[in-house]
Amino acid sequence: MGTEIRLKALSKSKKNITSGHIVTKQYDGGDASLIKTYSRVHVTYSLSGTGASPLTALYKIDDESQWKDFNPEPKNSFVVKRSNKTKFKRTNNKLSTAELIIPGKAKGRSISIRFEIDSTGQESSNFEGFILSDITFTFRPIMRK
Repeated sequence: MGTEIRLKALSKSKKNITSGHIVTKQYDGGDASLIKTYSRVHVTYSLSGTGASPLTALYKIDDESQWKDFNPEPKNSFVVKRSNKTKFKRTNNKLSTAELIIPGKAKGRSISIRFEIDSTGQESSNFEGFILSDITFTFRPIMRK
């Protein structure tokens, strides 16, 4: 079982977190020498409340300078595209898995994920009870000739 990451305020007067981000390490699938085609990411998380939240996810292949947006899996009910960003839905404190699609099946040696709070638009900035439990990548190694 992996380590859970919890994001919370330390004092009772700071219940809402309105900005910030978490960046994962570069995941290389156990072999940094192989180029891989990344296609999907599954994120198991929990977030208090119901409806859309200000939590968005971005990805970066290798050491690219720009973070890129995911596409939500249309049949997965835990992510939605709003304001041109992929946002996670609240889960009422239940662990749920959001499936994200990497557009164009990006190629590279490693991948990193950035979770950020984007409280623009109609979504509430309330960000209580976020737990990041697991991240799973779907990739295929490109065989050398």
